[in-house]
Amino acid sequence: MSRPLSLFTPSLLPAELLERLFVGRDQLLESIMSRVTGAAATRERNHTLIVGPRGSGKTHLVSLAHHRSGLLRGDGARLQRSWLPEDPWTIATYAHFLTRIVENLDPPLAEDLPRDGERLEAVLNDRAAAHGPIVVFVENFDQILAAIGPDGQRKLRHLLQADRSMLLVATTTTLSRDLSEQAAPFYSFFTTSRLDPLDVPTAAEMLSRIAFERHDQRTGEYLHTAQAQARLRAVAHLAGGQPRIWATLATALDVDQLDALVELLLTRFDELTPYYQEQLARLSPHQRRIVAELADADRPLNVTELAERCDIDQRSASKTLSELAERGWVQPTRSPLTAMLDRRRTYYELAEPLARLSFQLKAARGEPVRLVIGFLRAWFDPACGREPAESSGDGNVGVAPAVKLLGRLDDALSALIGANPEPLLALPSAVRTSVETHLDADDPGDAGAATGLRLRVHQHAADHFGDVHHPDVSDWIDRASDLIRLAPPDRLASAQLALATWLARAWRFEEAHLVLTEAATVLGADHPDTLRCWLDLASSSREAGRVDEAVGLTERVLVAAERVLAPRHPLAERARELHRALSAGPDPDRR
Repeated sequence: MSRPLSLFTPSLLPAELLERLFVGRDQLLESIMSRVTGAAATRERNHTLIVGPRGSGKTHLVSLAHHRSGLLRGDGARLQRSWLPEDPWTIATYAHFLTRIVENLDPPLAEDLPRDGERLEAVLNDRAAAHGPIVVFVENFDQILAAIGPDGQRKLRHLLQADRSMLLVATTTTLSRDLSEQAAPFYSFFTTSRLDPLDVPTAAEMLSRIAFERHDQRTGEYLHTAQAQARLRAVAHLAGGQPRIWATLATALDVDQLDALVELLLTRFDELTPYYQEQLARLSPHQRRIVAELADADRPLNVTELAERCDIDQRSASKTLSELAERGWVQPTRSPLTAMLDRRRTYYELAEPLARLSFQLKAARGEPVRLVIGFLRAWFDPACGREPAESSGDGNVGVAPAVKLLGRLDDALSALIGANPEPLLALPSAVRTSVETHLDADDPGDAGAATGLRLRVHQHAADHFGDVHHPDVSDWIDRASDLIRLAPPDRLASAQLALATWLARAWRFEEAHLVLTEAATVLGADHPDTLRCWLDLASSSREAGRVDEAVGLTERVLVAAERVLAPRHPLAERARELHRALSAGPDPDRR
C-alpha cells in the first residue's frame, strides 16, 4: 500500500521522513547548522541566505534546519526558534515583520505585543538575553525587504548587528536589488548559497527513496538502471532539474509509467499549470506579455526581438525584462552559442523550464511538447522503441514528425559549422540544450564535435525511417553529401557510411556499394560501423526484393561479426535474425 507524501509542502511532513528523503545538499545543511551552533555558544552571527527558484528545495532545507535546531535546543543549546509562514503577504512594514517573529517564537511569548518597532525590538532583545539568540527561519526574504522599504531595511540591519538578538536563515528566489546593489543596506550581509538543480544520479536517488517509502521496491531498484537514468535525463532537459519536477513525477511514478514517458510527463506536468497561471496573474500586463512570448518562442530572444514580437517600445521591453529577471521569471541564456552572436545583445529565456512547459501544454494541447519528449527519449536512450515512418493511407509513406525535427537539427548543425548559430538557437529549447551538452563549450562551432552530432542525428533518422522506400530520403541524401563536404578528415569515412545508408534506403544500390567500399578501405572491412552499414544495405535489398543479394550480404556480416565481435553481440544477433527471416521465404505483407 502506498504511503501518502505531501511532496509539495515539505513543512507538513514529519522531520524523520524529510531526513530520509534529503539528497544532494548535506554539506550546505551542515554549514547552516554550524552557524546555528556558533550563535548558540558565542556572539558570532553568520546569517544565511539561500537562493533558488521556485521548486528548488528551499523549504525542505529550511524545514530540516528548523528541526535540527530544535534538537540542539533539546540537547541544552541556548537558543530559540521562530519560523515565519512561507508567504509573507501580511508583512507590510518593519513593525509587521518583527511582530511575526515574536508571534512565531518557540517557546511562545505569553504577553500582549506592542505595535511600534522600537518596543518590539526591546521585546526581542529581552527575550534573547533571557533564553539565548533567536534563530529566525524566513522564506521569500526579498519580498519582505521590498515591503519594509529602505528605512525598515536599515533598522533591521542595525538591530541584527548591534544587538545580536537574532540569527537569520533566509531564502529568496532571486537576488533582488535590495540584496545585490552596493547602496542597499543588506549588500554583502549574508553568507549566500545558490541551490543548483539536482543532477540525474541525485534525482534518481531521491525518487528511489520516495519509492521505498511507498513500499515500491521494484521502482526503487529500477531507477538506478541505465535505462531509467536515460529517461530521467530526458526529463531534466525538458523541464529542468529542480526537486519540484522530481516530486511531481514521484506522485505517480512506477516502472511502467517511466517507460511510457510521454503520457506520464504530459499528465503530471499539466497538473502544475494552475500554479503557474496563478503566478502569471500577479504580473503586470507588460510582464505577462513578455513571459507569454518567451514561452511561445521556446528559444532565447533579445530585447529587439521581444519588442517587435510584443509590439512595444524597446526601452519598455528592456525595463520589463529587468523587472522579470529581478522576480526570477527570466534570465540571460547560458547557451554557449550566444558567444558567436553580437555580444552587445543579451538573449533572455524563461528561468524555469517547467513554467515554459506548462504554458505550452495549454496553448498547443501538447502536440509539439509530445514531439520534443519523443526526441529526448530517443536521444538519451537509443535502445528505446523507435517511431517508424508513417503510412499516409494512399500507398505512400509519410515522414514521422520526429524525422522532420531531426532534419531541422541536422541543418542547424551544418549552419553551426559554417559559424551561423541562429538555426540551432531557434530549435525548441529542450532539444537545443540536449545537443549543446555535446558541443565544445569554448568553441561550439568546432567541426569535429558538430560532425559527430550530425552522424548521430543521421543514425536516429535512419532508425525512424526503417527500411521503407520513401521519397523524402532524397533530402537526407543531400544532407549526407553536405556532411561529407564539411566533415574533418578523421570523420570522412563515417560520413560516407551515412551516405551509403541513405542511398540504400533510396534503392540506389550500386552507388551505395561504391561509397561503402570506399569507406571500408579507411575504417577496415571488419569495423563494426562498416559491418552495420553492410547489414543496412542487406535490409534495404530485402525490401526491394533483391533476396539473393540480401542473403549474401547478411551471411558475410554474420560471419565477420561472430569472428571479430562476439556470437551474442547485438550486431551478430541482428544479422542472425535477418538471415532467419530471409531463409523463411518472402513476407506476404511485404510489397
